[in-house]
Amino acid sequence: MLSPAVSEFLEDFKPKTHAVVFYDAPEKKHDLLFNHLKFGAEKNEGLAYVYSEENSFEIQDGMKRIGIDVDGLKAKNRLALNNYNRVYIVDGKVDIPDVMSKFADLSKKYLSMGLDGMRASAEMSCFFKEEKVSELIQYENALHRKLDFQAEGICGYNIFDLSNSGSLGMIMPLVRAHDPVIFAGPKESLILEPDKVEEKDVEETMKIKIV
Repeated sequence: MLSPAVSEFLEDFKPKTHAVVFYDAPEKKHDLLFNHLKFGAEKNEGLAYVYSEENSFEIQDGMKRIGIDVDGLKAKNRLALNNYNRVYIVDGKVDIPDVMSKFADLSKKYLSMGLDGMRASAEMSCFFKEEKVSELIQYENALHRKLDFQAEGICGYNIFDLSNSGSLGMIMPLVRAHDPVIFAGPKESLILEPDKVEEKDVEETMKIKIV
């Protein structure tokens, strides 16, 4: 269940915002990333989703459950669904300029169709699965806190991916690369400015110990 503050933020997502969400369960990922797209669909925007935790059918079923007209949007070329190996890690390599160009080009395509912009959501688990954490940080920093192209994006991080890969120490660098930061923890969801986030906030909200 989205908190009122997070729901308000998603509904009024500002152009070129590069946000991040840390979550501890698939249901919370769906709430944040899918509702982000749902608001975009209602506002005449094109949508993009990159998945790496679930397959395309599971993602589409989840979108439909929260009220996204997946079939209708696909028929109008307003929804791009891609596995991570077509966007982030192609043939085992991370080409950061190419990744950024793919998103920028899709945004331009949507604008050329007369749409009002693009909303993008992405599951970042692939970088941990493929042991590309260094490339991940380089990529997030290259995007900056404000995107250089016409889009509104949220990067989604499963807290257990960071923990299981020994990458909890990367949380604060990831926080600093985005604005704002959303924590969908065991008991509550918080939205904070990156410069105001401290390790204790992360540890208390997500019930982890950063080392």
